[in-house]
Amino acid sequence: MHNLLSSTRGKINTSIYQELDFGIKPTAHGIRPGDTFCNATLTIIYYTHDASYTSFKLKFYDTTDEHGNGEWKYHKEDLPEHNSDFEPETINLTDYINTPADLANFKVRIEAARGDTQANSEKGVMIDYIGLLLERASNEKE
Repeated sequence: MHNLLSSTRGKINTSIYQELDFGIKPTAHGIRPGDTFCNATLTIIYYTHDASYTSFKLKFYDTTDEHGNGEWKYHKEDLPEHNSDFEPETINLTDYINTPADLANFKVRIEAARGDTQANSEKGVMIDYIGLLLERASNEKE
């Protein structure tokens, strides 16, 4: 994992990030056009070493059309510090991942900014696991 902490204290440098492209091919997993999801939950297990960062943000790619065009959006809240052990955080993305096109284009960026530490102090955010849980909505006609 790259060191995600910006050398500019207290500010996120949006050119320093870790991007995860899940590369999901929905049809390879039995998901067909027209399928929808009733739950999309992202889980991240990470460790922040100490409280030396001031901001740890999650950004995700929100597809806006069937051609994969979209925009990067920030999760509304900073992720909390986990400075005693690796701990999970779950983020509900159901409003953004609800079609096969959304799933195929799903990407995550993690950005962080340094707090009151020296630039050479080798602080970092270590991510152990990141996964996406999906539940397909029932498409049965009533």
